[in-house]
Amino acid sequence: MTDTAVNDETITNHKSMSLIVTKGTLDWGYPPFILATTAAAMGLQVNMFFTFYGLNLLHKKLDLGISTLGNPGMKMPMMGMHMGMPNMMGMIPGVDGMATGMMKNLIDKKGVASIEDLREAAVESSRGLNWAARRPILKPRPNRTSICSFERADRQPRLGDRISMATQTLDTKGMNCPLPILKAKKALGGLATGDTLEVLATDPGSVKDFEAFCRQTGNELLESNEDSGIFSFLIKNSA
Repeated sequence: MTDTAVNDETITNHKSMSLIVTKGTLDWGYPPFILATTAAAMGLQVNMFFTFYGLNLLHKKLDLGISTLGNPGMKMPMMGMHMGMPNMMGMIPGVDGMATGMMKNLIDKKGVASIEDLREAAVESSRGLNWAARRPILKPRPNRTSICSFERADRQPRLGDRISMATQTLDTKGMNCPLPILKAKKALGGLATGDTLEVLATDPGSVKDFEAFCRQTGNELLESNEDSGIFSFLIKNSA
């Protein structure tokens, strides 16, 4: 951010968050994207700086894993309980691959959004989320591809992007936090002030999420209903 971009009005009227992303494993990839996308959806200006191993999260094709070595917080389900993994286990061939597979299966079973989905949502939220990356090593790696070239999309919606009808319906059924909020934020950005958006969701946590979202962003939550496990929210674009 340049000196001209930082002024008294910006400091006074805008909350911001800055994240330095230095880890590029499956378990460490979730925190920065969850924090960044949720904060951007709540109206904060978010800056993400990727460096060191965090650059792995910018590859177009992700193949992330986890390591049991030096990870005392990792507990593996064994013999009916969750047990810590000794460091020596990390030296056994195939252990990291097994642990990675178990975590991916658990992520799918719990319906957690993938890092690819969260990254895509972050790209879509780029009007409130800035990206920067720097490789700290000197040796070039020309064969690596990244998404850096299209991550920034700071623009106002064009006329063709505007949603023509006064009330639109956004279907986020099957998505979990924070994706419904992020999709709603993007949809509201294409609506005129005073237009309404109906959001359909199946995540029970979305009730409190949309209450907090509207309270934080200044949009008006006109209705909130639930029918047979499907939650519906009617939001008036007031921001």
